[in-house]
Amino acid sequence: MPAFFRGYLLVALVFSLLMAGPARSEETVQIVLESTSYALTLEQTAAAQAFAGLLPLTLTMQELNGNEKYARLPRPLPHKDEAVGYVRAGDLMLFGKDCLVLFYKSFATNYPYTRLGRLNNPTDLARIVGSQSIDVTIHP
Repeated sequence: MPAFFRGYLLVALVFSLLMAGPARSEETVQIVLESTSYALTLEQTAAAQAFAGLLPLTLTMQELNGNEKYARLPRPLPHKDEAVGYVRAGDLMLFGKDCLVLFYKSFATNYPYTRLGRLNNPTDLARIVGSQSIDVTIHP
């Protein structure tokens, strides 16, 4: 390979790395459901960043539809509703601009949500949250 071509490739590689900006790492916070703690990995979005700015946060989440818990947040968040099509147990989403939703069962849906994060290992989530309202604490 000619030297000028190797030099060109090196310059192109350095330029592309500089234009990409700093790598963003995933932010993980803790969510405590009653007395069980889970790691929650936040999305890399404006909504998730604004949500992280509310922490620490303690809420009482109400039961809805036998598959989710919800609570109103203290203030609206930026949102980008999308037709997610399917939610998985452990998904944490925003419904509208101020309704926090934690799904404990997986199912297809037509409702639009803004993704905030996901529990890293939602083992036994349905059993832990039960069918009543629950106290939830989320902290850095």
